[in-house]
Amino acid sequence: MPDNQVDPKLMSAIHHVVHDYANFASSARMRRTGKDSCGNALLPPVNTHVGHAFYLNCRKIADFLQNKNSRENDDVLAEHYVPGFKACLPTNDKLRGALNKQLAHVTYARISGPHDIQPAECEQMEDEIRSEWRRFLRELKKLNQGYADEFERNLTERKDSEFGHCDLD
Repeated sequence: MPDNQVDPKLMSAIHHVVHDYANFASSARMRRTGKDSCGNALLPPVNTHVGHAFYLNCRKIADFLQNKNSRENDDVLAEHYVPGFKACLPTNDKLRGALNKQLAHVTYARISGPHDIQPAECEQMEDEIRSEWRRFLRELKKLNQGYADEFERNLTERKDSEFGHCDLD
């Protein structure tokens, strides 16, 4: 496809990328504040569920920004929109194994050698992902392909939805 043409498949995927980013931002805010979108305290077991949602959303957005494709080779990746883009997420990289063990497996590694993910590490992951997301959007805008406007439209829609309590910028 020529550089100046918009790929309809990529255009339609933007909705899902932004939705997942909004879920990341929402779970990050709730994890950081310990409160839901109405300001109510997250009581057990909801606080644990939010923590796991945060880990999963970090992994999803990090995979998008770092171009980590699944075995099925069907993931939407940042480089599809911004050729050559790859996020630098050192905290996420350091914690990826621990995140995977927490999320996807009941394993002996969680007993014998667990890495408890500390609040400061969660904040570092969040900050790195947000920073790289903003860099991705800036690089996308420079290309002036039409995708940037669609990302912006979808982000604006989320700001007027149940994700309005989140910082999506």
